[in-house]
Amino acid sequence: MPNISGFVGGDVTAGIVYTGMAKREELSLLVDIGTNNEMVLGCRDFLLCCSAAAGPALEGAMISQG
Repeated sequence: MPNISGFVGGDVTAGIVYTGMAKREELSLLVDIGTNNEMVLGCRDFLLCCSAAAGPALEGAMISQG
């Protein structure tokens, strides 16, 4: 699937399509946790998306401080 932007990847695009959240009347929240945390909140009227770096927090093997 194509990226939505530089920090919102194809996995989120696939999640939006698979869940059908863009076609639903009620609000839905999609959360993807990985190197970047991405969240999409929306319904058939709108989709809001944000991304934040999470790699060191979740992939931090061998980190000695911080």
